[in-house]
Amino acid sequence: MWGLQKKTSYRSGQRKTFTMWCNQKLVNAGSNTMSVDAMKDELKNGVVLVAILEQLTGKRIPGINRNPKHTMTIMANLQTCWRWMQEEEGIDLGGINVSNALQGVEKVWLALIWRFILKYDLDGDDGGAVTALLEWVQPRTEERGVEVSNFTTNWRDGDAFLALFDSCVPGVVDIEAEKANDDPNQRTDKLQKAFDLFEEHLGVSQLLEPADLMVHRIDHKCVMTYVAAIKNASSLHEQRMIEMEEAKKNENLMHKMNGDKLYQEGMSKMLTARTDSEDALEDVTKNAQDKLGEPGLGHDDFLRIVEEATQDLAEVTSRFDLAVEKFEAAKTEYGLVEDDDMTEKLSDCDDRIRECHEFVENLQLDLKHKLDDLIADAKGQHKMDQGHEALQDTMAECGAELSNILEDARTKIQNSKNEQERVEIVNAARDRLKRAQGKFRAVKEIYKDAEDTFVNEDKQQEARDAQDECDKYADELLEQFEFGIEEALAGAGENDDLSDTDLLAIYHAFSIEVESFAEGAETADPGIERQPGLVRTRLNQIMKLLKDHKSQTDKIREKVLESVSKAFDAEGYPLSLIHISEPTRLLSISYAVFCLKKKKKKK
Repeated sequence: MWGLQKKTSYRSGQRKTFTMWCNQKLVNAGSNTMSVDAMKDELKNGVVLVAILEQLTGKRIPGINRNPKHTMTIMANLQTCWRWMQEEEGIDLGGINVSNALQGVEKVWLALIWRFILKYDLDGDDGGAVTALLEWVQPRTEERGVEVSNFTTNWRDGDAFLALFDSCVPGVVDIEAEKANDDPNQRTDKLQKAFDLFEEHLGVSQLLEPADLMVHRIDHKCVMTYVAAIKNASSLHEQRMIEMEEAKKNENLMHKMNGDKLYQEGMSKMLTARTDSEDALEDVTKNAQDKLGEPGLGHDDFLRIVEEATQDLAEVTSRFDLAVEKFEAAKTEYGLVEDDDMTEKLSDCDDRIRECHEFVENLQLDLKHKLDDLIADAKGQHKMDQGHEALQDTMAECGAELSNILEDARTKIQNSKNEQERVEIVNAARDRLKRAQGKFRAVKEIYKDAEDTFVNEDKQQEARDAQDECDKYADELLEQFEFGIEEALAGAGENDDLSDTDLLAIYHAFSIEVESFAEGAETADPGIERQPGLVRTRLNQIMKLLKDHKSQTDKIREKVLESVSKAFDAEGYPLSLIHISEPTRLLSISYAVFCLKKKKKKK
C-alpha cells in the first residue's frame, strides 16, 4: 500500500511532523497545504509563513507582498516577518536569520517552526515545556499502569499512546489486553492503531508515523508536538462532552454539536489525506519511472504501468473518502437542527467535500501528466538506445567501407596512365565515400526522432548532442579519406603514357635548357612554334651552338695541355700524368700548376 507505511523510510521525522503541524494551521486559515518534500521551498517566499503566523495569532501582519515575484520582494517579506515576530510576539529567534531562511536551509525553518510550537502549543521554553507536558501526561498513563518519564523511549511500544487515548476516550480499547501484547513485532501495529484512534475520535492528525518511534534516537520534539496536539484536542473533547451532556435536553443543540464534531474529524482526515497524497504522488511517480526504465517495454507494458500507478495513488486518495463521509455525516446532523440557521455550516461542509473531490481529481490529472511525460521520455530513451546501437554499427561499417574505398583507389591510382584517369578515380571514390557518410545521416534521424519525443529538456539536449556526434563522425570519415587519397596521389605518375603533345612540351622545355647552357645565360622561352620549318630552323641553331661550344672547349683544352706539357718538360715531370683518366688528369694538372707557382715565388 502507498500509505504512510510506504513512506516512513525517508519521509518522517521533524520534516514530516512539523509540516503536518503547519498544514493544520494552513487548513484552518483556508490556505493551501505544503508538501513535506517541498516544505522549505514553499516557506521561503514568506507568504506561507505569514498565513501560519496570522492563524496562530489572529493578527494581520502589515507590509507583506502577498504575491512576490522578485528576490528583493521576498527578502523584504521575510525581513518584515522577522521584525514582527520579535517586536509583536516576542519570539526569540536566536541564530535563525533571514539569509539562511531565504536560501531554503531546512534546519533553519525547522528550528523556527519548533519555536512556534513551543510558544503557541506548549507555552514555554524547551525545558519548561517538557516538564509541563509530562505533568499532563503522567496522571493519565499511570492510572493505567504505564510509566512515562520522557518523550522518547517510553513511547516506543505504543502502550503510552493507547493509555493516553483510553484516558481521553474511555472504553474504546482494552488497555490491559494491549499492554499484555508485548511482542516487539507488534509495536508498529499498536502505534498505528493508537494514531488511527486519535484521528478518528479526537480529530488529531497523524503528525507521527510508527517509524519515528523505531529509530535508535527518538526525536523528543516530534513526540512532544504530537502529544501537545492530543492535549489540545482532549481539552476540546472534554469541553464538547460537557456541552453534549447538557445538550441532551436540547435535541437541536445535540445535532449541532455532533455536526461540529464530525466536521472537525473530517478536517483532520482531509489534512492527513492531503499531506499523504501529495507525497504519495511523488512516490508513485518515482516507482513508475523505475519501471519505465526497464528495457524492451512495449505499448501493453506502458498501459500496465499506468494502471498500476493509478491504483497505487487511489489507495492513498481513498483517505479522502473517509473525510467526505465525515462531512456528509456532519451535513446530516446540521440538517436536523430546527431552531437555528445552519446554512453557513452546511455550505462549509459542501465546500470541504468539493475540495476533497477537486484535490483527488487534480492529483489524478497531475499523475496522468507526469506519466505521459515519463512514457514519452521512456520512448525517447528507447529511440536513443536504438541510435546508440545503430551508431556503433555504422561506425564499424563505414570504417570497413573507408578501408575498401582507399585500397581500391590506391590500386587504381598506381596503375593509372594519366592525370585525367586519376581525377576520375578520385571522384568515383569520393562518391562511394559520400554514400557511406549517408549512413550517419540515417542515424542522426533516429536521434532527431528521440529529441522530438523527449519531454525532459536535459534529454532533448542529450539527443541534440548525439546528432552533433553523427556529423562529427561523418566529417572525420571524409578527413581520413582525403588524407588517404592525398597519400596515394603523392607517388602517382611514374607509369604515365605520354601523348604527342606531352612529348612536344617536354622536348621544348629541354631545348630551352640546352640553349641556355650553350649561350651561358638564361634564354627566354619563345613558346612552341607551330609554323612549318620554324621548329627545324630553331633546332639547327641550337645544334650549331652546341658544336661551336664543343669546338671552343676543345681548343681551350689543347692550349692548356700544351702549356702544361712545356711546364712539365722544363721541370722534369713525367708526361704520363697527362694521359690518365680525365678527372684524375685535371686534378694532377691543377696540382702541378700549384707547385710551379709556389716554386716561382720562392725564387
